[in-house]
This record gives sequence, C-alpha cells and structure tokens, in this order.
Amino acid sequence: MVAGLLAIGFYWRTKHLDARIAQENARQREVAKTLMRLRDRMSLPSLVELNRLTLTQYHLIATDQAQKSFRSSQRAMLIGFIWLIACFTAVVLNRSLHGQIIAATMAPVGSILAGFLGRTYLFVYEQALVQLRQYYNQPLLDSYYLAAERLASEMSHEARDRLSENAVEQLLAVARN
Repeated sequence: MVAGLLAIGFYWRTKHLDARIAQENARQREVAKTLMRLRDRMSLPSLVELNRLTLTQYHLIATDQAQKSFRSSQRAMLIGFIWLIACFTAVVLNRSLHGQIIAATMAPVGSILAGFLGRTYLFVYEQALVQLRQYYNQPLLDSYYLAAERLASEMSHEARDRLSENAVEQLLAVARN
C-alpha cells in the first residue's frame, strides 16, 4: 500500500516537473525570438518588450519562491503543533516520572525549533512579496517611457534633444534611488 502511494506520488511529481520544464522552454524560446528582433532594431518598444519578458521570468521565480516559503512555514507550524500534542499526550499517558519529565522537556525545545523555522520561512515569504510589488510597478514605468517616446517624435529637433537630456537625467536619478 505504501509502495503504491509512493509510486503515485512519484508519478505525479514527475508529470508536474515535466509540465514546468515545458513552460520554461517555451519562455526561453520567446526570449530568444525577442533577442533576434532586438539585433535588427534597438527601438524603445523592442527594449520594453524584452524588459517585459525578463520581468515575467522574474515574476515566476518570485511567485514560486513565495509559494514554497508559505507552504514550508505552514508545514513547520503544523509539525510544531503536532509535536506539542504528542508531548502533551506522552506526559498524560506516561506512568513514569522520568518519562513525563523527558516529554515535558522536549515540548518547548521542539516548539521553539518549529517556531524558528516557521518565522524564517515567513520572512522569506515577506521578502518575495516585496519583490513582487516591485514587479507590478514596472508596467506603469514602461507606459511612461513609451508615451515620452511618442511625444518626442512629434517635437522639433532642439526640443527633442532637451527632452532626451532631461529624461536621461531623471532615469539616472530614479536608478540611484
């Protein structure tokens, strides 16, 4: 029975990994096509498209990290709770004083370890969420860049040069912050 469950689990995990590998290969092909287009023309829309593809990959990594950290923190908390119940049960059901003392001593040790692991995973989860927030700000910035490029194409040459200098200065200031 256990061997059957392990085989089913292994089969499911293998299928899950195969699907993720296929998705990653498709993303890599999309990035390669965009890079080929960029070799032909280095326009802002092409750079924005490449940036979007890069951000999409970044988003998938950050989302995956957040999900794994959250699930791991839940497992650590659940194991800590089960450990407390097991130690409490051992204290109640154990007839010897030495057994009760050992079980009562092990309860806080396991709880502290589970709490530390749970908090560590939650910290990683919070950091991944901060990174995801940064990801969601990027499309707004891209729309500003594209609007500025469109407006600049309608200006005189001198005005376009002044605007370009100003835009570069502001981009560098934002990058420093």
